[in-house]
Amino acid sequence: MTFKVLRLSSISRLNIILSFALLVMSGFSSFTAHPVTYQGAYAARILSFSGVNAYINYSTSASQAFGVTYRTHYALPGHMGFLQANRLLKRWHFFDAQANIYSSLALGALSTNSSLFPCFKLMADYENRVWMVSGSTSWMNPNQQSFTEGQARIGWSPYKHSYEGIASWFIVQLNIDNQGKKSPQLMPVYRGFYKKYLWELGYDGQSLLIHTMVHI
Repeated sequence: MTFKVLRLSSISRLNIILSFALLVMSGFSSFTAHPVTYQGAYAARILSFSGVNAYINYSTSASQAFGVTYRTHYALPGHMGFLQANRLLKRWHFFDAQANIYSSLALGALSTNSSLFPCFKLMADYENRVWMVSGSTSWMNPNQQSFTEGQARIGWSPYKHSYEGIASWFIVQLNIDNQGKKSPQLMPVYRGFYKKYLWELGYDGQSLLIHTMVHI
């Protein structure tokens, strides 16, 4: 087996730095697994944090996926439903590592209001078998209110896992939520991944994060 090592030019490095800088300047939002997987694959998840977020999508290609989301939030009445389209905007392959930028466009509906509203999300990540960093930002307009959320993560694995074994990550997560008027919160998170299954547990003294996901 041979590996091809990609050596980054100065322009490529600058593109990656600028992409992540844009995310930092705009805030971050909840995403812990790739919004697009591979052609013909389903991805499903349940996330409990500041409400319930249940999601399933289907990847029609390696760069496009369509899905539906059911969501509640402590700062909003009722519950929300979304039809969304996820797109892989850019992917970089390195030796033993990968970086991605994704976008998501969605049309949402709030159970207490008959009107529809838009939702937009931008996501990026970089990961090798020891370190990972990710960030995202989202905006939506339920109840005629501008609603932004954010999340940034940096994680470390205590061992260089094999692709057949369990991967373990210890993560520091920054949560930003303008709707609840909370100050930014740091949360320690444990993430495990085995084959097609992902699980996460986190707690910041006030909020509990429980996240499970499976690729089908």
